[in-house]
Amino acid sequence: MTAITKTDAQPVFTREDIAVVKATCAPEATDAELKMFLHIAKQSGLDPLRKQIHFMKYQGRVSIVADINGLQARAAREPDFEGITHACVYEKDEFRVNNVTGEVVQHTSNPFASAKGKLVGAWATVHRRGMKPFTSIVHLEEYVSSYNPLWKTKPSVMLDKCAKSSALRLAYPEQLGGIYERAELEKAKPETDVTPQAALPAPQDSIARQASAIVEQVEEAQATAQAPSIPILDHDPDTGEVLEEETEEDVTADMSEEDYWKAKVTNAKTRAAALGEMHKAPQNLIPVLRAAYNERWAARAQR
Repeated sequence: MTAITKTDAQPVFTREDIAVVKATCAPEATDAELKMFLHIAKQSGLDPLRKQIHFMKYQGRVSIVADINGLQARAAREPDFEGITHACVYEKDEFRVNNVTGEVVQHTSNPFASAKGKLVGAWATVHRRGMKPFTSIVHLEEYVSSYNPLWKTKPSVMLDKCAKSSALRLAYPEQLGGIYERAELEKAKPETDVTPQAALPAPQDSIARQASAIVEQVEEAQATAQAPSIPILDHDPDTGEVLEEETEEDVTADMSEEDYWKAKVTNAKTRAAALGEMHKAPQNLIPVLRAAYNERWAARAQR
């Protein structure tokens, strides 16, 4: 598949593009999160299929990240962009900032000197024609991460990315607002890799939606005292595979109302449990679901 079509430097997403982005770039995204991600990609002019912008999600929190080269390339497309100056700061550097304007007024050092001291920070200034410079100063302790080995082997490279990314957002908030360089977010990154992969299993929110649908149909049927539209399906508890596809009318023809609702609740529990086993949910929903079903059944039995 070719890269996404662009109009006026903004990607144009076809239905096929959206499906590919969902499958390969944002498999964990809900429909609303995918819509947000595509909107940001379009507004920023960054193409997710060319790996210029990425969707990340951990413990329900969404982050939109980009490579520093992609951010600089995007800024370079602006007609008023006049470059970016940047450098890392070491303990023995001569470094002065105008606290009124925020501009770096002096920074002298020998980056190759062996006695320059420890790395303590970095700065970057983006220049836009006809505007005052946009400067960002970052401190090492605010970004250094134990999760990425590059922070140990190449800390200056990583911190320099953070400074440039921050300055570019200050200079172009409309184009790059809300988009971060991956290095900026690694301070709180979990030990496991949370970068979305196409082969990941169905996400937690998918399990929650399916379980929620079961609950809603059971509740609706209980309220109207009519059989739900979905059939009672027998699932393999280990794989979740449907073993039979009898219609509900076939199964419940000779059931009493009490047996009917017991069957409905049992089926819902079994299906929810199977979904949990199939997808290895990071947070186990099954006890919560079982408690909810038991509570509903007890309330109905008391009426």
